[in-house]
Amino acid sequence: MYTNYKQSSEAGVITGQSKSRTFVSFSINGKAYQVSGEHSLDTPLAVFIRDVAGLKGTKISCREGGCGVCIVSAKKYDPTTKKCITISINSCLCPVYSCDGMEITTVEGLGDKTNGYHPIQARLADYNGTQCGFCSPGMVMNMYSLLNENPKPSSKEVEDNYDGNICRCTGYRPIMDAMKSFSTDAPTSTTLPCGVIDLEDLGARCCGSGQAGCNGVCRNKVPGCVDLGQIEITVGDKCWVRPTSLADTFTIMNTMLAQGKTVRPFLGNTSVGIFKDDGPFDVYIDLKGVEELYNISQTKSVTFGSNVSLSAVKELVQKLSIQPGYGYCKGLLHHLDLVASKSVRDCGSWAGNVMMKQKHPDFLSDVFVILQTAGGVLSIGDGSKVKTVSPVELLKEDMDGKLLLSCELPPRDDSYFVHSYKAMPRSRFSHAYVNAGFIMKVDTANNYTVVEKPMVIFGGFGAHLNRADQLETYLNGKSLLDPNVLTGALSVIEKETQSTADYVSASPKCRTELAQAFFYKFLLKVCENKIPANLKSGMANLDRALSEGQRKFPTDQQSWPVNQPLMNTHGKTQTSGEAEYVNDIPTMPGELHAALVIAGVGNAKLDSMDATEALKMPGVVKFITAKDIPGVNSIAPKIMEPEECLVSEDILYAGQPVGIIVAESQLIADAAVKAVKITYKDKKTPILTFEDAIKHKSFYKDPENEITIGDTKAALATAHKVIKGNIEVATQAHFPMETHICLTVPKEDGYNVYAATQWMDFAQNAVAQVLGVPCNDVNMEVRRLGGAYGAKISRSFHTASASALAAHLLQRPVRLLMTMNTMLESCGKRFPYYAEYEVGVSAEGKLLAVDAKIYGDCGSNRNDSTIKHTMGVMDNAYQCDNWHTYGVTVKTNTPPNTYCRTPGYTPAIFIMESIIEHVAKALNKDPVEIRKLNLYKEGETTLRKEVLQYCSVSKVYDQLLKSADVQARAQKVADFNKNNRWKKRGMCVMPMKNAVSWNWYMGNALVNIFNHDGTVAIAHGGIEMGQGINTKVIQVAAHTLGVPIELVKCKPNSSMCNANNIATGGSITSEMSCKAVYECCKTLKERLEPIQQNLPPDTPWPQIIQAAFWQKVDLSARYYVAPRGSGPDYFVYAAACSEVELDVLTGETVALRTDILYDCGKSLSPEIDIGQIEGSFVMGLGYWMTEKTRFNLETGRNITHGTWEYKVPLAKDIPRDFRVELLDEAPKPVGFMGSKTAGEPPLVLSMSVLFAAKHAVQAARADIGKDKEYFALNGPATAEALQQACLVEPKHLTLKA
Repeated sequence: MYTNYKQSSEAGVITGQSKSRTFVSFSINGKAYQVSGEHSLDTPLAVFIRDVAGLKGTKISCREGGCGVCIVSAKKYDPTTKKCITISINSCLCPVYSCDGMEITTVEGLGDKTNGYHPIQARLADYNGTQCGFCSPGMVMNMYSLLNENPKPSSKEVEDNYDGNICRCTGYRPIMDAMKSFSTDAPTSTTLPCGVIDLEDLGARCCGSGQAGCNGVCRNKVPGCVDLGQIEITVGDKCWVRPTSLADTFTIMNTMLAQGKTVRPFLGNTSVGIFKDDGPFDVYIDLKGVEELYNISQTKSVTFGSNVSLSAVKELVQKLSIQPGYGYCKGLLHHLDLVASKSVRDCGSWAGNVMMKQKHPDFLSDVFVILQTAGGVLSIGDGSKVKTVSPVELLKEDMDGKLLLSCELPPRDDSYFVHSYKAMPRSRFSHAYVNAGFIMKVDTANNYTVVEKPMVIFGGFGAHLNRADQLETYLNGKSLLDPNVLTGALSVIEKETQSTADYVSASPKCRTELAQAFFYKFLLKVCENKIPANLKSGMANLDRALSEGQRKFPTDQQSWPVNQPLMNTHGKTQTSGEAEYVNDIPTMPGELHAALVIAGVGNAKLDSMDATEALKMPGVVKFITAKDIPGVNSIAPKIMEPEECLVSEDILYAGQPVGIIVAESQLIADAAVKAVKITYKDKKTPILTFEDAIKHKSFYKDPENEITIGDTKAALATAHKVIKGNIEVATQAHFPMETHICLTVPKEDGYNVYAATQWMDFAQNAVAQVLGVPCNDVNMEVRRLGGAYGAKISRSFHTASASALAAHLLQRPVRLLMTMNTMLESCGKRFPYYAEYEVGVSAEGKLLAVDAKIYGDCGSNRNDSTIKHTMGVMDNAYQCDNWHTYGVTVKTNTPPNTYCRTPGYTPAIFIMESIIEHVAKALNKDPVEIRKLNLYKEGETTLRKEVLQYCSVSKVYDQLLKSADVQARAQKVADFNKNNRWKKRGMCVMPMKNAVSWNWYMGNALVNIFNHDGTVAIAHGGIEMGQGINTKVIQVAAHTLGVPIELVKCKPNSSMCNANNIATGGSITSEMSCKAVYECCKTLKERLEPIQQNLPPDTPWPQIIQAAFWQKVDLSARYYVAPRGSGPDYFVYAAACSEVELDVLTGETVALRTDILYDCGKSLSPEIDIGQIEGSFVMGLGYWMTEKTRFNLETGRNITHGTWEYKVPLAKDIPRDFRVELLDEAPKPVGFMGSKTAGEPPLVLSMSVLFAAKHAVQAARADIGKDKEYFALNGPATAEALQQACLVEPKHLTLKA
């Protein structure tokens, strides 16, 4: 690519060098690109790939490097190893100008339907590793990079490679199976492809020079690699410079600073994922060309330059740990493994991480702690002199005009004990609650005396505390075996770590206790040979072995293709990036982009908005407010309470849309939003919690929400025991990887609206209402969604209306793509619930009466309230003669909450299962015994007076107890807990009953058979969003018509073909769409029968269709499904057994094993249904364990509004051993074609993990004599919540048994 490039004819403006290049050059999928200033300097590679290269397979979601959907593969020259390497890049963070010399490969560069699929693409699809498919290209490219560097990885290396890719759909199990199938130790399979692949099949290429590993880009200095020459590019008044030496770098920095310019030296640019508001900068200095900063050398000590990547540092420390003098590095390896993700570690440097700490002292830099713990000596320079400092001393340096140059790690003798620690909300890729490091020289022969002043580092206590000086002084010269020393040290830590509350992090109390815990863990490690065996569990990290899983299901080949285990019909188009989502629709002529301006406070009035500065920005076209709305300022249908499209006066919640910026690009629109100035008046403290709402009586005036069965008062009066308690479960963000988006295109007959919505009909209504036009002016089309889970039912109306409003006012196409941050701030989530209960039981534990008052937080609008549903299904799987449930809808200053996967049932069953746990504790009985005693039986009546037919819940529960080997495992858990003080295990086995009702559904289908070849096209009323609806519909159509599956395709939904459909949701749309298609196909078959009777029996299908056509038979059929009735059509029964291990000192957990037995009837598509069960369970796992939403209590703003703070599960958070089985020989089926739904109900089973963790906490409490009383464990049971629940006090931290 560089063989013919031209040098700049004039000296560079900044460098003064005539040989500076004025462009960057790179390739994408083998095609060369040059960029020389036509794009803004902050343009991400992802935007360039999509908008310039036109390759839409690479997705954009979080824009923080935190989700992995944007990952592409890059081959580049690595000056550290002097080789070309392949790495994964988060293209949403990587500036396009930093890609010089790279050979970038996107998912389109691997394979497609025309040229054949790459083995990675094919296997991911074959293993059913896709559902919505939005994350699939990133998954593929991450594996491609790994195999390029390591063609024969182990399964562990594959799992470790997926510490930064989020999938919200699949539950990761099939993705991991697919990717691990490439490993050397992959299990063999008779049905699926497996085993390592040849380098030729991987697609590696060479430039022809014969150099091994050459990436096809020639370099002057090193044959077969890239040119690192100097670059200078000017865009407006800003400049991008890539110097080639330290001397030039310092000259540029000092020259620009002297001119009053702001300068940003950087390498990987990964920090912008965290600190988005740093800048703006006038000069960007790309340090990739400064080869001096890549050096690694070893003499007496080891020195590595500041450009060395985090991955390279990790590899270096691993190698050092087995060398003399560096054995202490073993104590740092686990912590290094917890820094960022693989893709971030590959791109980011250790120095960049440390400099984030230098610029933002509150930042919890793990690298800072690790290097300080290692005794690292940092070199900093300004071009004239070099100074050495410790990491802590670096924080006090003025780094203007200076660079961090290198780090030196000294050797140490074995008398030094070195270890660092980290506690965090999720197993991987998460900021720390607290991190810590210790260096201590100990004379083990002299009563373990601390020989010299140790070094202790704590992070997580604000900028004021890094070195724990008081603790260091206290410990010097003392014996670590003296119990008084431990007591004193813990007291010093308590005083030294005093901090203020942090909205995002753990509580001050928890953080202090974590600091004490880390010191204690370190002490146990130092004194390992002097402590009892049961305490040694305190020093060890939680061990999560390589994951595995099992899938078991019955199938009837006589019914195929119905009941046949098939892959997702869109699987390969998703893994190849060919599947089109709304934002992949090609740019329209004259297209504009929009972004919502949202309020920064809740519970106030809008005073004024000033968009003057925003409108001055180049590319900004218009600012739209409520006054510009030509129709009704409400996105809610007329039958619902109004919900403003844009605030007119009252701001109900922080995040509420107040305006729309329209600009020439999405980057410009998103930037301009920040320039709009908003003032507020009549500001009041927002109501954000149940406690606040109850205190201020902030309730909606609902009709009577009350259910009474029997006489609870009388039953409570005669009960053997009456139990009272309360329980609370918080909200959950849906977190679809495809954020809210809509493209509206003005047309001659109105507007074509391409919206990411689950409810096309009401989205159409909302657009028509806001624009003041008739509905037949609004042409909706939805091909697929990149995940939804309820987020895109009513919450999609805002995006559709805002996009359409802008398009209407400007009469140009307008695309509105919400950022992840805006979506999480402005869109409603799962309903939080709080319940107070009173329960009467017999001596054996039989439920006699249940009285519950249930509060449901609707947020600032109750249109989607689920309170009545929650009240009616609180019984779960348990019979009781006397019930009283009373519901209260709560109003808070939060976004209007909405349906989220398994709404109503999830909080109801959690309340009920908490009651069961409370009963078991109060009676000192095994919860399994209480559950079995109270399970429903055939013919009994539910809380909603529904008679249970074909009730299999007892069968399912008993069968799972046996298949999961619960009795034997329970004994092993008890033995483990007896032998380990600081690690505990717990197990929970819970049942589930879920009523499925079709009576609220309305939808249609259109089936066309084409006369030319007999192929079949279907347009049905359900929205494909990953649940496999199209796969099931195709199976049913093929089965009913008697044709091969290959002849059938589903087409996009449209308001023309599928008008007047209800929302896709409630886990019934797949069944109802299948029903509609079945009826259409049955009608078509009836029309074809007379034709077939006059043809030979073996007449091929296409000829039958042609004959029917010429005899004027209608080859199209439409059917409308609108079931009627008042009760459920059937019940789903299931059970789950989960086992968890808990670190008592930190609250961190590992889900060791989960077994699920699910009554799916006769599954329409077993692989699809098991995928739904796994994915739903893992989404619930996040809800119960890691996904904590936090608000600023003064403003009401959601501050967990991105991947940095909101922690959905990753691949290493799922159960290590994950087993799912579909019930064989299910009771007489009553669902469509004997099937039962599997999309939503399994989510509730994931609370078994929370209750298993609760049992582990109870075991920890038993060790300190505090297990007599029941305690409620609210959801989510985060690591912080579990750590606090263990009630560990300093007096419990001893060196004696």
